[in-house]
Amino acid sequence: MANEKPRIVWRNIDMANEKPRIVMKFGGTSVGDPDKLKLVAQYIKAAAETKQVVVVVSAMGHTTDRIIAEMIELNFDPPAREMDAAMHIGEIESAAKLAAVLCGLDCDAQSMTGAQMQLRAGGEHRKGRIINIDGAAKMEELLGKGKILVCAGFQGVDEEQNVITLGRGGSDTTAVALAYTLEAECWIFTDVDGVYAVDPRLVPNARRFDFISYSDMLAMSAAGAGVLMDRSVSLAQTLNVFLRVLISPSKGQTTGGTLVSDHDTSDRQIEAADVLNQMGLAVRNNVAVVTITNVAHQPGAASEIYAALSDVVIGDSIQGKSTENTASISLWVDADSLEIVRQKLTAHAIQVDTNLACLTLIGSAIKEGKGFLARLTQILGADKINIQMQASSGTSILTVIAADDLPKAAMALAQEFGLCSD
Repeated sequence: MANEKPRIVWRNIDMANEKPRIVMKFGGTSVGDPDKLKLVAQYIKAAAETKQVVVVVSAMGHTTDRIIAEMIELNFDPPAREMDAAMHIGEIESAAKLAAVLCGLDCDAQSMTGAQMQLRAGGEHRKGRIINIDGAAKMEELLGKGKILVCAGFQGVDEEQNVITLGRGGSDTTAVALAYTLEAECWIFTDVDGVYAVDPRLVPNARRFDFISYSDMLAMSAAGAGVLMDRSVSLAQTLNVFLRVLISPSKGQTTGGTLVSDHDTSDRQIEAADVLNQMGLAVRNNVAVVTITNVAHQPGAASEIYAALSDVVIGDSIQGKSTENTASISLWVDADSLEIVRQKLTAHAIQVDTNLACLTLIGSAIKEGKGFLARLTQILGADKINIQMQASSGTSILTVIAADDLPKAAMALAQEFGLCSD
């Protein structure tokens, strides 16, 4: 797959297929109980009247967390191979149950495991990467016969048929890979009716994007917007797979939606649109700022620190000179990683600030316009919100503030930068 030339696959509507082909991905909350499964199945049945449908499912609810906890209870350090062998069961259960409900609705449905799809994966256990989907021809044959395929996400097998799970966002990644391989559009069903310029739980009148570019969506996801995993967006961008973000039918509706692509459905380039209308504000809670003090002001001193933290996901970092001979490094991490950071930096003096949140203003307008940083800091200052840390790049401005100030800050910045609907 990686050696093939990427192609824009949404145009399969105009291709030789009798019906357009859709890959639908449903997360754990969408298939979390029998009632939700029935709502999802009814939606799939209706879609299958006019489309060839492939479904990708995650494990139900907290199934994977439960399996991990039980494995650790049996063995504090279980072998990675056996962890994968246990963890992939949840998605298989979801696929089998949804396929059974569809069959009860007189649909010709069939569940498929990663092994049955011949989804080949490589790399480390629990961090696998998709190499190819060798069962694509067989899947296309089944689709041509009217089958609805319900596929277990998050999993593949290596050349020796060992299960390799795909890590965080693995089911979304499975859906994108299947959409590319089967020449389909990819629909991701979530708890919200699309991608919003800012979290609607913080700003009730937040503006929903009709469409958003891959790069802006990737930046939003990486900065904490939880609608799509950044890994799946990156893969979709590489392979030119069109993503649609829709609210799950398990919520009782299927209205709204956001297209993630570099073209809207009328083939107009997003770059030709008003860049101000593509701005977003991503929010990340549960953040801590770690400041390493008395770092030797000499070549190689910073690299030793970052090497020690290589297993920790680090957000933006700032290095500054403290004295003639010392420097300090400030960086933010998820608060859940603090204990690991402390263990890795026992040889250094550190200061830790917790109960923080990150807001990241994102959009190409930032590099094309002037005064965004001044406007942002003025708005926060007017509301007496203190900035704990700040970093900016060409298309984003990250600001760390006290968690208690987050609702007020999000509302003020959304109003200032036009992120609310009229």
